Amino acid sequence: MDTLHLEPRATAPDRSPAAEHADGMQHTTVDARIWLTEFEQLAQVYGDSNNSSPRFRFPDLISACISVTLASANAEQRIFEFLHAHLILRAPGKSRRHVSFWHDQYELLQRLQRSERNRHPHPNFQLDHFTTACIHLAMQEQDASQKIFSQARSNTATRALTINCNSVQRHDLP
Repeated sequence: MDTLHLEPRATAPDRSPAAEHADGMQHTTVDARIWLTEFEQLAQVYGDSNNSSPRFRFPDLISACISVTLASANAEQRIFEFLHAHLILRAPGKSRRHVSFWHDQYELLQRLQRSERNRHPHPNFQLDHFTTACIHLAMQEQDASQKIFSQARSNTATRALTINCNSVQRHDLP
């Protein structure tokens, strides 16, 4: 499987009128590749019997992992420790799975990519690395599945509120 780094790209946005932002932007997903170990852990969460009503798909679960990890104490420190001490030791050519997650969480990961700890003379980690690290660390949390489902609900509600608020504001304009 090809493991070359791919630049993140927005996937096809949701074309429903409710998905449009006030500024014309639409909720989109971003593509990345994650290591198989973390993908398999995420697949177990996806298959969990508690993943129902609604059943969250991988973009929701990955976004939730990113949010859970970044909300934790010393998040940046923990992420870079995992990258420097563990992920860096994995074979660079190891297979990865193509995944997508919501753009809101991509913006959070961009802050890590632009941080001082990801600049010269330090190793330069990419979106795939940060995404994998967040999934790995979220899975280490106590009651990980419950936290991930709860965060997925919160993220979904936030997106819906953003859409609804912007929709109302657009319709109130003359």
